[in-house]
Parts: sequence; C-alpha cells; structure tokens
Amino acid sequence: MRDPLNNPNGKEMGKLILLIVLGSVMTTMVLHQSQLDSSMEQTETSSIYENKVISRNIAYSGVKLVESQLRNEPNEYRPSGVVHHTSEGDLTITATGPADGPVEVTIRGTSNGAETVLVTQYDIESSGEEPPSFMAAGIVAGNTLEFEKPSSVNGNGGTNANVHADTDLKIKDELHVSGFGSAGNNIQNDSGMSLEDIFEPSSNPDDLPVASEGVSNLNPPDPSSSEAMENADHVSSGSANWSGVINLGGSANDPEVWFWGNDAKTTGNVIMNGHAVVFIGNTLEINHDFRVNGKVSFYVINDIKLKNADVEITGILYSGNSITIEDSAELKLTGSMTATNDIMAKGPVEVNYRPAALPYFEAVGFEAVGADSGNPTITRTRFRIVSE
Repeated sequence: MRDPLNNPNGKEMGKLILLIVLGSVMTTMVLHQSQLDSSMEQTETSSIYENKVISRNIAYSGVKLVESQLRNEPNEYRPSGVVHHTSEGDLTITATGPADGPVEVTIRGTSNGAETVLVTQYDIESSGEEPPSFMAAGIVAGNTLEFEKPSSVNGNGGTNANVHADTDLKIKDELHVSGFGSAGNNIQNDSGMSLEDIFEPSSNPDDLPVASEGVSNLNPPDPSSSEAMENADHVSSGSANWSGVINLGGSANDPEVWFWGNDAKTTGNVIMNGHAVVFIGNTLEINHDFRVNGKVSFYVINDIKLKNADVEITGILYSGNSITIEDSAELKLTGSMTATNDIMAKGPVEVNYRPAALPYFEAVGFEAVGADSGNPTITRTRFRIVSE
C-alpha cells in the first residue's frame, strides 16, 4: 500500500484541505468581527442618540426654571453662567437685560458630550410695585454723599444705577457710575476724572446731562418702627450680637421679618442665610467679615457703621441717620443704599444696583409706586433652538 504522505497527489490534497479549513476559519472570524463592529456601532449610535435626548430634556427643563424664576424675581433674576448639576448632565443659564426687560436667556443642556442650546427672550410688564424715589437709585443720601476711595455703582443690563445727594456730592477718588449723578446743592469733583468719565448712564436716549446740581431733594424718611413691629415674625426688645452662621428663614417672595428694639453688632465673622427684613431700633455695627447668602434688607433707626470688615450683602442698607464705611472696611452691595443723613464711603464701595422688591420695603411702612396695577407679566417673545 502506498504511503499517502509520500504520494505527491496526496500532499497536494492535504494542502488544499488545509487551505480550505484556514479559509473557513478566517471567513468565520471576519464575519464575527463584522457582526461585533456592527453591534458596537449600533450601541454607540444608540448611546449618542440617548445623550442627545437627555441634553434636550435638560435644556427644556431650564426653560421652565427660567420662567418660574422670572415670575418670582422679574427685576433681579439675571444669572451669569450659573450651572445646575443633575444626575444625567448639566444645565447652564445666562440671562441679560435691564430690570424692566426685555431679558434674553441662553439655556444650555449637556450630557456626556451631547449639547442642546436654546435662546429665549421675555418682555416684562411693570408690576407697579416699584420702590419709592428715595430707594429707586444705587445710592441716595439725605444730606452729603462722599466717596474717598475707588468705588463703583453698577447697573444691570440697561438699568441706570444713579447716585444722589440732597445737599453735596463729593468725589475724592476714582469713581465709575453706570447712571446719572445729582445733588441738591453742589457736585465737588476732586478725583482727577471728568464728570463724563465718572457718570456713564446705561440708558440716556434724550442725551441729558450726566451730572446735575440744584435738583429737587428726595427727602428719604425714617423707616417706621411701629410698622416693622406689627409686621414682624420675630420680636425682641433687646440687642442682637451676631457671630457665626445665622439662619433667618423666609423665601424670595415672602421674607421673614425680624425686629430688634435696640442695637445690633457683630462679635465675630458672620454668614447670614435666608430672605429677610431686619429692623434695628438703634445702631448697627459690623466690625467683622459679614456675608449674606440670599437677600436681607437692613433698616436701622440710627447709624450703620462698617469697620475692619469685608462686607458682602444682597439686599438693602437703609439708615435713619448716617452710613459710614471706614477706610478699614470694604462693602460689596447688590441692591441699594439709602440714608436720611450722610453716607461717608471712606473705604472702597461696590454697589450693583437692583431695584427693591415690594416685600422688602413695605414691612417698614414704605409704599410702592403704583402698587395697585397688579403683578408683573412675563411674556416669552422669542424661542430659538441654536443647536441640538
């Protein structure tokens, strides 16, 4: 019998069988890899689509959040790149515009690289709940207003942030005001800047003079102790010593009202949380670092004094006498500042003017301008999908 291995035909047949087997294996591997690649592509496509849907849902949820916030705080809600983190992605909101509208909002939803960007615009019809004239400016002094260190008074979008003194306005260092300056008597400018460089209104369609002397007095009145006590949620006839974290409670539309019949002062650094109206029956002394998280309006029968402190407040500073920011203190105020007598800014001051909302001044007996005209109306005038 012939050995098939020594048979030339047998060897060729063996090679042929081996090639067929190898080819079959390779074909199977290629088909398997193709199926695997196809499956991965389908999974990747599905994942991309899912992330796009999630980013779209996040962005559209931002529209509801924006409209809710604008109804609650139409004059003040202007977030700048505020990020809200969720379990599925991030929501970023930026809003620009003056207190009385229109407001343009960019809403960005992102999820694992997928992004949806929406742009909306809203008109805000006045509620008729504007603050009285002696609070409708960045800073108002019933007597002298003096700036001794570099300071600024800034508007919000197209809103003017005016400053006014019933007698003299004295400027002794660099000052930038996004509004008009006025005085019942004189404007004394020793800053080295021109008045046109100091006062640059955000809105001046009638090309009015940016600084005026001999204007009518605003005559800011004292806050009402009896009204504050009647409206108070918490009343103490004594003094307040503040230190550490203080939780005042309240909400943006329903601030808690606190009444202390005597002095208030800091005895350590303070973080004050909440939305509140705080009434002080005598003087307020802030001698330590002081920060408000939320919004708090302070009404003080006598003096407000800031010394050796970095102070950051969102709300109102209102004194029934004088406000003094010593040169050892710095003040950053988002809101407005009023005194029936002098305001002496010996230290640097930054005021980012926001008009006071009704619940933050009616508790002390101040009446809104045109308060019977109803709630503000928020109307969406534009909705555009930039990318999705």
